Amino acid sequence: MKKGIVILVTIFFCLCLPLGYTYGEEGKNIISGIEVIMLDIGQGESFLIRVNEKVVLLDTGEKRYYEFLDTQLKYFGVDKIDLLIISHMDTDHMGAATLVIKDYNINNVLIPKTPGESSEYNKLINLLNKEKINTIYAYNDACFSLGPGCDYSILSVDKSDDTNESSIVMKLVYYENSFLFTGDASSNVLNKIMEDGKNISVDVLKIPHHGSDSSSPLLFLKNTGAQHALISVGRNNAYGHPTDNVIRRLEVLGINIFRTDNDGTLVIKGDGVDLEYERIKIIDWDAEERLKVSDGPIIANANSGVYHNSDCLSLPAEKNRIFFLNYEDAEISGYRPCAMCVKEVGDKKDEYNSPGFLIRMIDIIKTLLKNHF
Repeated sequence: MKKGIVILVTIFFCLCLPLGYTYGEEGKNIISGIEVIMLDIGQGESFLIRVNEKVVLLDTGEKRYYEFLDTQLKYFGVDKIDLLIISHMDTDHMGAATLVIKDYNINNVLIPKTPGESSEYNKLINLLNKEKINTIYAYNDACFSLGPGCDYSILSVDKSDDTNESSIVMKLVYYENSFLFTGDASSNVLNKIMEDGKNISVDVLKIPHHGSDSSSPLLFLKNTGAQHALISVGRNNAYGHPTDNVIRRLEVLGINIFRTDNDGTLVIKGDGVDLEYERIKIIDWDAEERLKVSDGPIIANANSGVYHNSDCLSLPAEKNRIFFLNYEDAEISGYRPCAMCVKEVGDKKDEYNSPGFLIRMIDIIKTLLKNHF
């Protein structure tokens, strides 16, 4: 009998031991209750979840914004992440996945089966296979535990070949505190969840697809009964997110709105009954904006995260252009050089590798030949 009791106690402590992370100074490494943190990473999405001494990261945002993700994780004292969940394979949700996996010693990853089309997706899959990282494919109605009083369930995933509609829609519950994360799920997906009679009643709703018009139907918003809505979105983004229609629906329902472009990083703390909210300005986006100009010789692509010389043959569409005065400002803002028109030679960028330069040289040679022969 005593031997059996000893075995049960041993198993209990093994299951409940901390999985390893620190929070700031000594004495701050114990997080009571649950913390859900909406990280401020520009036009993308990432949430830090801490409960029962486990650390979960839901999405990573774009690779070009990884510096800002890393800064905030360090701010909250995170040095190891136990589980990475990727809602879907668009780069504004998973672009920095390979970096965060390497830097934060991640051994467990939960993802949908629907593949992405980007090079970052291919790099992620190659890394998962090469390093033999425990990869879990989400499936409908799956339920996972995050320790005593806390679990998360999959309400929808892999609904079509479209990456947005394949988003993991996930409900997180800690005793009486509840959260609904929706990725970039469309109205069709959300309506199907309601038709299937799944429980979407929550305290906090993460608004789908950064508040686009293709998501957040009024009936869905109403049926969640949410008191608070979270919108992860970049300042002055080219997509017009969140749209006026979505904001209007939330206001009609009396739902309190938190937005990263206005509020910065948002920390939600729950004790299993009540929730508290704290806005923290960790990233100085004003300083980032000061690096940008309305015109300049360096042109970056807001979507790809690549900057070009103004004479590059691969310049982005007008609506996706961001201008900088020099290479340094572009790189400080998280952009990387174009392999075609910007080439490093020592510590300098060699403008003579630009296709535009070659074209000019050909024109000069043609002119010389014409004038002399």
